[in-house]
Amino acid sequence: MADEHRDTDQWPRFAIVTVPEPTGIPHGWDEELVGKGVPQSLFGLYEAANELTLLEVPGSGPLVRFGSCGSSGSICLEPSTGHVVHDIAVPTIHPRVVNASLDQFTASVRAVLDRFPFDSEGSGEDQELHEHKEYEVEWAHEDEVAERLENERTQAG
Repeated sequence: MADEHRDTDQWPRFAIVTVPEPTGIPHGWDEELVGKGVPQSLFGLYEAANELTLLEVPGSGPLVRFGSCGSSGSICLEPSTGHVVHDIAVPTIHPRVVNASLDQFTASVRAVLDRFPFDSEGSGEDQELHEHKEYEVEWAHEDEVAERLENERTQAG
């Protein structure tokens, strides 16, 4: 039983990290990030940055980088819309919408981590199927919102 408890201590947990001030980000574009903080991590796919960075993305405008995604991707807040976007630093590829807001991004990271472990013992096939369907619906909705926002950005630009 003690070994079982020790294993759960190593499980990923949702956490918010605070953004150190002053950030050096102009125009108050950092206020929401400083006020609310950002999720710490998501299974190594996303990691909060140690500090905020202002990125100038040709054709997209300024982005406030608050995290990394993969080896060269950035997770950013787009000041003009409030969207959380993924920028891969390729001039011909515009940043893609991840979530409509910082609050939604935070809720999405929390939802994924709260479902861990995904294949716990004794959950039963019916429960796993139900959770899988819930998860699919949740992320299908996120994909629809992100696609709609991306289409609006493309038509506007």
